[in-house]
Amino acid sequence: MRHLLTIGCSLGEGPSWDATTSTWLFVDITQALVHRLDPVSGELTSFTPGMECSAVVPTACGRLLLVGFDRLLLCDASGANIHDFGAPFETDPLIRMNDAKVDSRGRLWAGSRDKERAGRARLFRIDAEGTSTVMREGVNVSNGIGWSPDDATMYYIDSLTYSLRAFDFDPVAGELGASRELCSFDPSTGLPDGLSVDEAGIIWVAHFGSGTITGHTPAGEQVGVHQLPVPNVTSLAFGGAEGTEVLVTTARYRMAEAEIAGSPRSGDLFIDDWGVRGVPTHPFIVG
Repeated sequence: MRHLLTIGCSLGEGPSWDATTSTWLFVDITQALVHRLDPVSGELTSFTPGMECSAVVPTACGRLLLVGFDRLLLCDASGANIHDFGAPFETDPLIRMNDAKVDSRGRLWAGSRDKERAGRARLFRIDAEGTSTVMREGVNVSNGIGWSPDDATMYYIDSLTYSLRAFDFDPVAGELGASRELCSFDPSTGLPDGLSVDEAGIIWVAHFGSGTITGHTPAGEQVGVHQLPVPNVTSLAFGGAEGTEVLVTTARYRMAEAEIAGSPRSGDLFIDDWGVRGVPTHPFIVG
């Protein structure tokens, strides 16, 4: 992986490719910042939505949909004209929203995390009007979400289970069917975090704590690994002009000064071209 941008995010997360503007989007959760990076000019623009946001996704109408602390926010591409979209998800301040992805029909899938790790978090599906439906309960830390190239399987990570699950997926109805554990991770490999899927069907998982990204077949076999020079890898997304570039977000969250000194690029952005396209990034469709 090539070092792309020195930014020192406290908790860089939620990367996505905005095909309309040919730019990368990502957030720094604990600093309550939303970032846009132009890969050609290198220009970085940022704004604060006034609350922590765990993900940002483009919409079909050119605006941005932000996953806030307990609700969704809709705003202009610049961050102006921000307002709530739909009703709040959670009322308990110890449960906040986390990772999110848009499916092929333009619906958002977003999960929450339970700070007490008591299994009270959930996974939601949000439609064009902002209506949310609970799709999974009993979650601790909802994280990586992605779909197979044929759209028949949804992949999902609840980080504290140290496993990657696969669900039968109905893309028309947006429903989950039978699930199975695809593979499990030894805690020594770090906490499984965000994920992305390539067009060959390989599921790439970021590991927070070990500085690695591992690749797994739909049968669960590990077939690849990428090592980064920082410990806390949070997520990754495919994009770029050909769809073969991979942007990786990292964090220096809860790292001591001595740890940061030993890994000074913690919190920065990294990029590589893996020679295979990712499953396309879909914009959220606003009703």
